[in-house]
Amino acid sequence: MLEQKPKILRGFKETGPLPFVAIKNKEFDTMLIKEGVTCVVCHLRNKTLYGPREIKEGDAPHPVKYDPSFQKSEFCYTCHSWGFPRARIKQTCSTNDEYKMSGKKETCQACHMERKEGFASLGRPKRVYGMHDQKSSRNPEELRNALKVELKTEKDTYKPGDKLKAEIRITNIGAGHRVPTG
Repeated sequence: MLEQKPKILRGFKETGPLPFVAIKNKEFDTMLIKEGVTCVVCHLRNKTLYGPREIKEGDAPHPVKYDPSFQKSEFCYTCHSWGFPRARIKQTCSTNDEYKMSGKKETCQACHMERKEGFASLGRPKRVYGMHDQKSSRNPEELRNALKVELKTEKDTYKPGDKLKAEIRITNIGAGHRVPTG
């Protein structure tokens, strides 16, 4: 269920002209892929929902288990750091290495899952939880804290029809990884 691609790379070999084999994904669901990254991608394992809080058995309509790793950046690295070293394909997504080199101390969740008070699920009490909309990359205030944008033009004013030559410089001043990144 987690690998929602029509074909999955399997059969890595150390040598040969084709280091991997693409096989048909029996679990591929054309409707599910349209939903994008949903709750099940992070929370569902072996027909049980895992999460960062302990919930008493019987308080949820489905099996639940506590997993403290949900509160650590390392949890995010599974999807945000990958490559195919055995297939001789360089690491294509290295957000975790970028973050480690930045020296920042906040977790991925602290920046990307804004804390709000509300109802995390139906029938549960109101509490503070991490928003799952991952909107920090679309939030103007967050972007201002992460990036400095400078615009240089040859003149201060232009009239309609004037040719414009501009230099735009974007500097990462606060993101704990490259922008954009995976």
